Amino acid sequence: MIESRLKIRLSTERPFRQFAPSFSTISAVRQEHRLPVPTGKLVLLIDNSPTIRHIVERTLRKEGYEVLSFRDGIEAMRWFAEQPEARTPDLMLVGVSLPKMDGYEVIQRFKTKPRFAHTTCIVLSQRDSALDKLRGHLVGANDYITKPFTTQQLLAAVQKGLAGNN
Repeated sequence: MIESRLKIRLSTERPFRQFAPSFSTISAVRQEHRLPVPTGKLVLLIDNSPTIRHIVERTLRKEGYEVLSFRDGIEAMRWFAEQPEARTPDLMLVGVSLPKMDGYEVIQRFKTKPRFAHTTCIVLSQRDSALDKLRGHLVGANDYITKPFTTQQLLAAVQKGLAGNN
């Protein structure tokens, strides 16, 4: 009886060895979970989609950005009105299809405040027409990202927007 247990134990150990991570896999995991380099840049995110907010927040925080997130523009404006000493964001990511007030109006209202006049704004939208992009530009947006977007596209737009903000 002891011999049969031993045989079973040996036979079940072998398959697990092939799944043991190699050193290259371990180093790739370490690089993926590296600590972000603090950028000191604050990004304001306004989007009604919890999924988009989660993905954008996670992506930007992983790169070392601070993120302040709201589900609609009124909530964001109210927060800044109640927190006058709060830091002004370096960049704003604003979804177009927001409840209560669309993203174009949110950007326009933020841009009328001297505090936000030089804040870079990027529109996040499912709409891809030239008219929508023009409307974004007219209200003060600096860039326009069409959903769905990749994290690389998002990071490139954020880095470009912050580089132009200096």
